[in-house]
Amino acid sequence: KTEMETTTAIGIALILLLVLLLSKIIRPVTVQENHTVLTQKFGKHSRQLKSGQHFLVWPEKLKPVQWSIYTQNYFDNSKASKTVLKYSQIPDGSLYIDIPVIQCTTSDDYSLSVDLSIAIKIDDPYKAAYR
Repeated sequence: KTEMETTTAIGIALILLLVLLLSKIIRPVTVQENHTVLTQKFGKHSRQLKSGQHFLVWPEKLKPVQWSIYTQNYFDNSKASKTVLKYSQIPDGSLYIDIPVIQCTTSDDYSLSVDLSIAIKIDDPYKAAYR
């Protein structure tokens, strides 16, 4: 009876180890409706996942996508960058970015407030993320 209990305990331990390893190797990914996710293996583009449930097998991982806005102040020639969006799912269709109101003063001392909204149409998610 002791031998049977030991064999059962070893079997349960091996099954738990196998489940743990599989959970690290195979990861589920849910892509929102009207979105695309880019995956990469070892830093190179692997495939595009459309809406729905998918599984990533190691070494495949999600490609993070980041859009930044670069501005330049023409008075003192300083440059600044602001990260607008950073996420892994790229919307199919249009992407809307709202820039906060900017207060400006002209060279003849008039005050302006500039409000900016940008609409970007994404035709090819691969080109949007890698170029």
